[in-house]
Amino acid sequence: MSQQNRFLEEQPLGRVLRRYVVPSVLALFMNGAYQLCDAFFVGRYIGVSALAALNLSLPFVFILFSSAIMISVGGMALFSIAQGAKEHEKAQHQLVQTFWTLGVGAGLTFGLCWFFLPDILHLLGAEGALYDLAFSYTHLFGLGCFAVYFGIGVPILVRNDHSPKVATGLLVAGAVGNIVLDWVFVVYLDFGLSGAAWASIMAQGGVGLVGTVYFFSRWAAYRLHIHDFARLDPTAWGKIVQNGLPTFLMQSYFSLMTALHNHLFLEYGSYQIVALFSVCGYLMWLNYTLAEGLSAGIQPLISYFYGSGDHDKIRKIVHLSTIICFGFGISYVVLINVFPAQILGIFLDLSADLQQAGIHGMRLHLFSIFFDSYLVLVACIFQAVSAPKIANLLSIGNIVVQVPLLFGLPMVMGLDGVWLAMPISNLLIGGIAIIAQRRFLRTLSER
Repeated sequence: MSQQNRFLEEQPLGRVLRRYVVPSVLALFMNGAYQLCDAFFVGRYIGVSALAALNLSLPFVFILFSSAIMISVGGMALFSIAQGAKEHEKAQHQLVQTFWTLGVGAGLTFGLCWFFLPDILHLLGAEGALYDLAFSYTHLFGLGCFAVYFGIGVPILVRNDHSPKVATGLLVAGAVGNIVLDWVFVVYLDFGLSGAAWASIMAQGGVGLVGTVYFFSRWAAYRLHIHDFARLDPTAWGKIVQNGLPTFLMQSYFSLMTALHNHLFLEYGSYQIVALFSVCGYLMWLNYTLAEGLSAGIQPLISYFYGSGDHDKIRKIVHLSTIICFGFGISYVVLINVFPAQILGIFLDLSADLQQAGIHGMRLHLFSIFFDSYLVLVACIFQAVSAPKIANLLSIGNIVVQVPLLFGLPMVMGLDGVWLAMPISNLLIGGIAIIAQRRFLRTLSER
């Protein structure tokens, strides 16, 4: 038994959770900081129209991020299950194939962007001056998609190699680098939205490079060598994508909903309302990354204990993580409602009328945001035990419920209907998720 596996099985569960969850939450928070930094510098130093264009671009950027996370989470769940079952050669093979899948995914994304990016931006509603701004941002992400995939994905691999502190350090360094580069390119050099894109890509590329080098060093628990990559296993790539699909659907849901909200806010409001919605989107993204951090922290633990057959520890992890998820989410809603003007002021310098419109929209749109994070947690739990179908159904169900609400409510309530569609859908699907989780725990008790 390796030293790390002995730590998982012999140490108190609270200590194990602290070691994995705290660095993971910090790491994913730093991951989310890339977009928050871009939004701050774009909103404060370029203006409302640039922030609206950035928000029109986000569905495309989120698809890139979610594809990288899908591959990494899907591969690492299978990697951790193999570890828990003491199948170390299989775990090593899974790690190598996850690297290959990241590379293949980045290559496919590069081709897609090269041929279809203008069509994608028009589909997202970017026209005229907003199109020019959006293209200046997104085409660089398309060209730099290898940096994006490995910068987002590799830290997840490092964490699952039982090095959560290294993974956190990588993402902290990346976030700090992104802040510095945003100031250089957006403020000092005045490169506009292109500067924000360059800052993110360079920071993520550095993280991916250093994280990859880590796996070839003596500090890696599963050390890699060049000859390990001689074997390509497309069947394993398919399994990785299949297992990570719930994560992709959850984040693609975020991308799809952002695109649909942008379209309807342009129809029922204006580009200024899209900019206000973007602030809500960043608040949701911050909440999402914290929930993803909690989920990513418990995923290798649940997978390991599932592989080793320790169902009692799985139940304790699920109960505690659910309490943390709801506790933070409800506190977050309270904070947003107490300080809405101050939060808006971080990103935009608004007139009194726009500020009131923003406060009204935030309070309508974010009142049930704690269910958003809970759905991420439940999806992760089912992924961790290699049961992605239930997680997929929850993700698809949220889209099936929310889309009719999104198009139907504005016909009755106007702009307020656009703001309210998502929180109402979260309440409905969140109730179903609670039932699914309770049945899962009951099943574990009967084994």
